[in-house]
Amino acid sequence: MIFIVGIAVVALGITAVWSSNSDSAPAYITAPVERGNVVTYVTATGTLKPVSEVKVGTQMSGQIEALLVDFNDRLKQGQTIARLDDAILSAKMNGARAAVDVALSTAAVKKSAIRKAEAELTHARDQVAILEARTDSARAAFEEVRRDLEGKDTLFQSQTISRRALDQAIAKHQAAAADLTAAKLQQQAQASTVLAAESLVEIARAEHENAKAVVRERRARLEQARIEIERMVITSPIDGVVIGRDVERGQTVAATLEAPTLFTLAEDLRNMEVHAKVDEADIGRISPDLAVVFTVDAFPDRTFTGRVRQVRKAPQADQGVVTYTVVIRAENPDELLLPGMTAFVRVVVAKASDVLKVPNAALRFRPQQTSTRHQPAPTGSDADAPGSPAVVWVVGEDARPAGVAIRIGAADQQATEMVAGALAAGQPIIVGVGATAPSRLTLFGIPIGF
Repeated sequence: MIFIVGIAVVALGITAVWSSNSDSAPAYITAPVERGNVVTYVTATGTLKPVSEVKVGTQMSGQIEALLVDFNDRLKQGQTIARLDDAILSAKMNGARAAVDVALSTAAVKKSAIRKAEAELTHARDQVAILEARTDSARAAFEEVRRDLEGKDTLFQSQTISRRALDQAIAKHQAAAADLTAAKLQQQAQASTVLAAESLVEIARAEHENAKAVVRERRARLEQARIEIERMVITSPIDGVVIGRDVERGQTVAATLEAPTLFTLAEDLRNMEVHAKVDEADIGRISPDLAVVFTVDAFPDRTFTGRVRQVRKAPQADQGVVTYTVVIRAENPDELLLPGMTAFVRVVVAKASDVLKVPNAALRFRPQQTSTRHQPAPTGSDADAPGSPAVVWVVGEDARPAGVAIRIGAADQQATEMVAGALAAGQPIIVGVGATAPSRLTLFGIPIGF
């Protein structure tokens, strides 16, 4: 019985002194505050395109008679790159040239008709002058006969002359009056002839003007035929490189409502553009002249640089996602970048050089509230410092996390700039929690176990 009681007492003592170190602090993972550069990027994908791309077409329909260039050929402005069969247009041009000759001949005939009509008008006017002279002469003779008749009538009344002499005077007066009337009628008739001649001159001049208009119209048709023949020869509008050819020799092209594209030319592949699609959430941070770095799958180990040239305000919606096109200008002196390549773009929207920076994991760390010791937020100048407020945690003297209030600025994928705060370079801060060490058992204060 005594033995059993003794065993119970020993067991109770062991239970009283047996304790577990279950309240031991967890193991924290730390990383130091570093000094360096922080670069903030906006990422996007885009497509490489030439700075200037020209699609060469034709305004004329016909069969491709000759193709003089191929892919990757370098061209000079005005260089012939293709020709269409112009046999039909050549015949049309010859017909237009003959029509011009006929029109010129007709105009010459009409011009001669003007000269003839003008000559007839001059003759008619001369005849008018002659008849006017005759009329004046008849009038003068009439006046002389009239005065003679008046004198003889007076003499007859005084019975100085005979009746026969008076009758002869009367007959001469009547003859002179008839001659004057006839002269006046001839003058009036000739005046009508002059009017008719003037009308013929006007008609001849109008016909000549019409003939000249026909000449201009036929020459316009000839010029049109000449231009159409010229357009059967396709030339390069720029100095560039052939990056697309959509026709073959012998193919027939039809220029109806829209000119068909024959070639696609890039003006200069030593300068390229990236048309990147930036999400609407990031477009507010993009502005012209920002620095850009990008890569392409063809050269994964090489980074290319450029600058934002334009932010286009036209939105593009695809399945509810709104993006905006950002045009990036990039130099391509080695011509490694080719049109159509996919570029993975990073636009530098903020950059801080030689600053203190904390790991992003430290900003995401949140310890259990039961094991923390808070530190008041900074006041004074730190509270008025630029940047956004944040809290990081350090391991305190009691092995518990202590909060440190800081203000942060630019951030990249690994670290964030610390604008203000009571942290120094090299100071460790908590970024996570490691595996907790197993509990140790003690007996009367002496650790036991394996």
